Amino acid sequence: MLATGWTGAGVFLAQQVYAHNHFLVYLAAFLLICFVLSLFIPRTNKIRFLKEKTQARMFRINLLGLFLVVFGSLSYWGIDTYVTRLPHPVVPFIFFVLIYAIIFGFGNSFIVFIFSTWFVLEYLYRANLLSVEHSLSVILTILALLLGLVIGLIIHIYQRRLRWRIEELRALVKLRDQLTSETAHELKTPLTTIKLYAQMIEKSAGKKMTRSDLLEKIGMIELEADKLTVLIDSLLEFSRLQSGKLKLNTDLFNLSDMTAERVKAMREIWPDHTFVLGHMPKNAIILGDKLRLDQVLSNLLTNAAKYSPQNTPITVRLSQTAGEYILTVTDKGYGIPPAVQKRIFEPFYQLEGADKLGFNGLGLGLYICQQILSRHNGSISVSSQPGRGSTFFVSLPRSQKRPGHARFAPVIS
Repeated sequence: MLATGWTGAGVFLAQQVYAHNHFLVYLAAFLLICFVLSLFIPRTNKIRFLKEKTQARMFRINLLGLFLVVFGSLSYWGIDTYVTRLPHPVVPFIFFVLIYAIIFGFGNSFIVFIFSTWFVLEYLYRANLLSVEHSLSVILTILALLLGLVIGLIIHIYQRRLRWRIEELRALVKLRDQLTSETAHELKTPLTTIKLYAQMIEKSAGKKMTRSDLLEKIGMIELEADKLTVLIDSLLEFSRLQSGKLKLNTDLFNLSDMTAERVKAMREIWPDHTFVLGHMPKNAIILGDKLRLDQVLSNLLTNAAKYSPQNTPITVRLSQTAGEYILTVTDKGYGIPPAVQKRIFEPFYQLEGADKLGFNGLGLGLYICQQILSRHNGSISVSSQPGRGSTFFVSLPRSQKRPGHARFAPVIS
């Protein structure tokens, strides 16, 4: 009997709601059907809001949110009419708009705000409160709903910024841990070698040791010390970049002369490689920090030598366009897989298998090059195929000044 009574009451209430407002009932049914159907519609590229999983999920949430607004309006009206007199419905709708704005931001909550305003105004109209005498109540109702939307959006923006800050802090902590790990690993190898050869010299101090053996051991210590210097310099450069304290002493200079000088020096440093200097403009005048840009070229040529078989050509060319110079470094080395060509400019990234080839390092060289070029309004990119070598492209803007016209003060970037 009790179940029958509740069923009868529910049917009666549904009939009265339907008789009261056909449109809202149809709208609630339509939104509910769309929501149910959206659960079974797979992602498709033909429909914009169903291309990605997150977009499809947001679409379903919006449908459900609108259905709840309509259903809540009908339920509120039904209870208010047939069960007990309820207070002005603006408070629950403010709460709903506020929560929706906090969670989903402006785009989605604004639609809910429009629907909520419409439903509340309809309630006032059916309660004979939407008249000239009650104009103040109507205005306050709309302002209250708008206030709920604004407060929700403010909280949403604050939360989003807070999440961004948390992600930045997590990235910094991850970078710090990675820096500590990579640095400890890379510094340990040359230190171990230095200690080993120092002990060998110490043990042989009381014995006869030929001059050639002594010089060989001292040479190995110097070589490992040079490796330590390179690692420490890379760390210092990385630290300056992260803190924004990298200094650029800019002046006009000839990029062609700098390139030729660097290639000549690399022939002395890497005698088992063939460095080819291609055609270059006679006067490639740019405004920049010559030492920093020479550091970029030196890093690219060193990488080309390390990752190329002996006696294979490493070609350096310099060309010009209307507004920039293009410096290219081409080798016939092992190449870089396409999937990781963008990642090689990330800090601490090293190609897989580089350690097996004996090329240790912190993975900061190309990252530092990219940052230096960025501060010169330039760029760096790579084109490579595994087993066929690589070509690095460096672009730098051409200077509009002529040498001797002016000298420029140092720039701190």
